[in-house]
Amino acid sequence: MQLFLSGRKEYYGEEATGRLTLYHITVVVSPSGGVYQATVRYDGSDGSYTVSGDISRTSLYGNTSWCVQDHVMKKYCYCTEQPPS
Repeated sequence: MQLFLSGRKEYYGEEATGRLTLYHITVVVSPSGGVYQATVRYDGSDGSYTVSGDISRTSLYGNTSWCVQDHVMKKYCYCTEQPPS
């Protein structure tokens, strides 16, 4: 699997003290080429990272997850056997 990661760091209010930092990240994965975006919150007081809110898939996934029935998991999955065109 290949991974491309980009993002930006922002500080708001309490975050400006350096204790809390928000990272807005974009990840591109293979083999599907799926593009995902999320906000990750870093808490400097205990060194923990948490995903804030939902992870969004910003690219279309078409039939690449045809073997998955769960609508939540569909955006994350890539079926190794693709249906015939």
